[in-house]
Amino acid sequence: MDHNDFWRSIVPDPFKPLTAHVLGFLILPFLVPVKPPSIRFFRDRLIRYLVPFWWVLTMAAALYYLMFQSGRDISTVIFDWFMAATVGSAFLVKASSGFYYLWFLPSLAGLVITLTFYQSLNRSWQRVCTVLLLCCHVAITAFPGMLLKYVPFGFMIVLWVFPLGLLMRWAVSDGNIYRARLLILAAFICSYVYLVLIGKNLEIMTLDLKPIADPLLFFLQDLNAISGVLVLMWLATKLNKLRFLNLFGKHSLMVYLLHPLIFLLGFKILGLSTASLGNGQLLTAAALSVTLTALVTLGIALGIARIPIARIWLTPKGWDDWGPVLLAQNWKSSFQQQGGS
Repeated sequence: MDHNDFWRSIVPDPFKPLTAHVLGFLILPFLVPVKPPSIRFFRDRLIRYLVPFWWVLTMAAALYYLMFQSGRDISTVIFDWFMAATVGSAFLVKASSGFYYLWFLPSLAGLVITLTFYQSLNRSWQRVCTVLLLCCHVAITAFPGMLLKYVPFGFMIVLWVFPLGLLMRWAVSDGNIYRARLLILAAFICSYVYLVLIGKNLEIMTLDLKPIADPLLFFLQDLNAISGVLVLMWLATKLNKLRFLNLFGKHSLMVYLLHPLIFLLGFKILGLSTASLGNGQLLTAAALSVTLTALVTLGIALGIARIPIARIWLTPKGWDDWGPVLLAQNWKSSFQQQGGS
């Protein structure tokens, strides 16, 4: 719904301060066992996150060029793609593909790498790093915007997220937090409604956040994000018997990567326009488009998962599962067999 033009035309304000769903995905690495740092681990994680990012970025950039930028010099288009593929910031991804949302996987890779190094430190150094990271979280809006744009793997976003991830790790393991779930639900609803009513826009991907100089809004944006993630996690425990919803969860990576592209293609192919539709038509179009986008995207995700050649080339689990590596190994085996014969 957040990436749907119809819904944003009908109710734009509720999406402006909505950050819990984004933060929730970034916090997940804090809630699973972390492996010790090694070249193999980092290599596998980079392949797992960047390969899907690269091919969806390439597809989006090609569509963006054909549909909106066919008059641009092709060398500029290739350069924009290269910068987006190597740095992965929201600004560079937007310039290449027309979409912001693809920033997420490079930032997730950067977060996992940073968390792995943090976990390898002894307790004393972890405390020192936690204090430094907390200072970065508080002062993140004071950092130069060029750092967010050109530092790879969303490292500036990682600095902001990290203290919240550590806080969430403690919260999910503390029984008192669960016992206070109704209070936390109330905190989420009240903070979210207030942020919507005053029309505040919050964006993690561009660090469009409120500074500590505005202490009330600074506190509310963190309170809303953390309480929202907890509410969503508890809601998930109530909905986990819905097999259809679990199917979306299992394939959430590809659903996330593909759904804006699917919506855009449908929007353009059907020649729809939000300006030409009345309120009732907008609501109908919004509901139908969300449903169809979700179903089509899930169908593609299932196809990729169940077709071996698509899975190893598009969504490998690690280095040894990646198509080029498997292909090189097959060639090597063939040459060795020919040499032996």
